[in-house]
Amino acid sequence: MVDLFPTFCELSGTTIPDSIAIDGRSIAAQIHGKPGIPRAWVHHALGESKGGASVFDGEWPILDRNRERWDARQLPEESVADRSDWEASKAADNLERILETITPKSARPPLPFPHP
Repeated sequence: MVDLFPTFCELSGTTIPDSIAIDGRSIAAQIHGKPGIPRAWVHHALGESKGGASVFDGEWPILDRNRERWDARQLPEESVADRSDWEASKAADNLERILETITPKSARPPLPFPHP
């Protein structure tokens, strides 16, 4: 959802002022069948009453509400990640740092998203 605003702005030729902090990036290039800006992770939030937020790097999702780690390397199957798995621990450390930077109390966006 966060990518819709910058996408609509790009498609309509509207410049996003630097004073507006956004979390998303335009996917206009992909809509036109061209390569876009790759993502190292995605953020998903449903609000505290619906389970909170998660960050997913394509293999390892981590949930904000309880820092639960999941192994999604065999999608569509997922399982709770083995905390002794080195890859799971390394990914969780990285995703936890990202999750901490995107809380409502932190500066946004967590990483610079270049605009086209």
